[in-house]
Amino acid sequence: RAAGMLTRGWRRQLDDVEFLPRARDVEEYFGLFAAQRDIHRVDVDGAGRVSCACADCLAWRAFCRSRRVYELCTAELVDGLAGVLQALAAQLHGAVEEPVKVLELGAGDGRLAHFLRGALAARGLGTSRLLILATDKRVDPGPGQFPVLARDYADALAQLQPAVVLVSWMPLGQDWTAAVRRCWSVRAYALIGEAGAGICGDSRRTFGVADGDAEGFREQEHGEAHPGWTMAEATALRGLQICSLDEPWQRVRHSR
Repeated sequence: RAAGMLTRGWRRQLDDVEFLPRARDVEEYFGLFAAQRDIHRVDVDGAGRVSCACADCLAWRAFCRSRRVYELCTAELVDGLAGVLQALAAQLHGAVEEPVKVLELGAGDGRLAHFLRGALAARGLGTSRLLILATDKRVDPGPGQFPVLARDYADALAQLQPAVVLVSWMPLGQDWTAAVRRCWSVRAYALIGEAGAGICGDSRRTFGVADGDAEGFREQEHGEAHPGWTMAEATALRGLQICSLDEPWQRVRHSR
């Protein structure tokens, strides 16, 4: 289904698992990244945690919690990722067998992989050219669940032998990238998440940065730490990303 505009009944629309919202509509409804708004009531609690209790921030927090949002799946993000995968497939053409196998680890409900398949098909890259597989250690058969294979990351890599790996919001304190690099079939991997605050994956081992490093990625340092691998930030995607940390009062994007 094509991306749709949010209407006054947007909550019902977002409950439709096949509805893929546009980022600008979500930003407008929740007041994300809106410099002109001045309704925020920012407080610091006894533990030093900073938060805002305005209507926009409370609504965004409740939305992300109820739908278990880490990285919000939007039409713009899906199309941008499809472009990245298309470019990778072109680079790997002739070097690996087709279809080029892309494995999403920790895929949750499989929503991202589901919409990526559609976006790639629209670009002429069907399953005979580029195959998207979604895996997760735990699979919930409830409503809103797209096809996901029940595999932890190590078993998924060993059994499915992908050429490309995708991970969105690796669990806190864990690093799967070492296993990804050891997998003989993997030629590239893509990470989505917050790199600098130590709340996604392991800052140093996963992203090659120190905890609290606001600048995040260090491409040269990452290459030195992992010979044979180079890291490059997909800067074109950054302006398309929305994550649960992007509370309206902060007016900045956290995910990369």
